[in-house]
Amino acid sequence: PKEPVLKDWAFLSSFVHSVNLVFHEAGHVLFAIFGNQTLTVLGGSLNQLLIPFIVLITFFYKRDTAGVVFALFWFFGNFLDVGIYMADVRYLKLPLIGGLGMEAHDWRNLFNHFDLWSVDQLLSQIVFYSGWLGIIITEAWLFKKWRVST
Repeated sequence: PKEPVLKDWAFLSSFVHSVNLVFHEAGHVLFAIFGNQTLTVLGGSLNQLLIPFIVLITFFYKRDTAGVVFALFWFFGNFLDVGIYMADVRYLKLPLIGGLGMEAHDWRNLFNHFDLWSVDQLLSQIVFYSGWLGIIITEAWLFKKWRVST
């Protein structure tokens, strides 16, 4: 099959991605507490979105505009990261932590479990482009806020 548009993930293999990866892996441990295998597997991506969302709520509560913008970019940037990880299920080209094989690919396991192979690339693109949409909306909001204050 043709590789997805999301194949170029090198720009995410930066310091920010490494930080997000820590939260991703911690999410597996955190959600394992609930004793549900599916939630444990999904917990990595959930936590990767949950942590910046908690930061967003904190900055919003404190009415810290710069903090809110930072958290929004971080939150929506994680949608890009998760979307790329989801798109990789057919190609298995992303390096997994510890050099693990395809049996450790979270989204491959989830798509297998829920039999979502007919929509795997569509779902990954929805998540990926939702991230870009959120980033663009954040930029527009920031620009509007800046224009009002000047």
